[in-house]
Formats: sequence, C-alpha cells, structure tokens
Amino acid sequence: EAAKGNACYLIANLAEFNPQVSARICHIQDAVPALVEVVHSGTDFARSNASRALGNLVHGSTTLKKQVFGTEGAVRGLVRVAQDGKDKSRGNACMAIGNLCDEDDA
Repeated sequence: EAAKGNACYLIANLAEFNPQVSARICHIQDAVPALVEVVHSGTDFARSNASRALGNLVHGSTTLKKQVFGTEGAVRGLVRVAQDGKDKSRGNACMAIGNLCDEDDA
C-alpha cells in the first residue's frame, strides 16, 4: 500500500503546473481509473495523493476534466475522501473537486 501512495505522490508532482505531462499521463491506458481505484480503496496517505494527482491532472484542461468525469466513481470517490479523510486528504480531495469545477481553462 505504501508503494501505491508513493506512486500517486510522484504522479501528482509530475503533473503539477505541467499540462503536457498531465496529458501524457492521462493517455496512458487505465491511468485515471487506477488513480480512482486508489481514491476508493487505498490508505489515507494513498487516497490523499491520488486525489491530489487527479486534481493536478485536470488543472486547466477541459479535455482531461471530461476524462475524469467520465471515469466511473471518480467524483463519488473524491467526495467520500473530502467527507471521511484526514485533514490533508480532505484538502487534496476538495482541491481536486474545485479543479474539476473550475471554468478557467487554459
């Protein structure tokens, strides 16, 4: 489980403020569904980092937002983390939800 959390942490860092990397990550088969799975079933550390990764991936991209919205359970999982996670997890899930709802795309 620690490896999943660390992998999500790495993805979140790679995608932060880098739309080209975000697009490449999202084009990897099953990357977004794998992050959503961790949001649903990982440790709090992993759920926090998966939420952050999803939030960073969609930042500024309507196309990537549509991909995440189209992934079954993505929004439901983020809302659950925002409600039930520890403080850092809640903050990361709320950031991801905010980025999904942000209309100021590049």
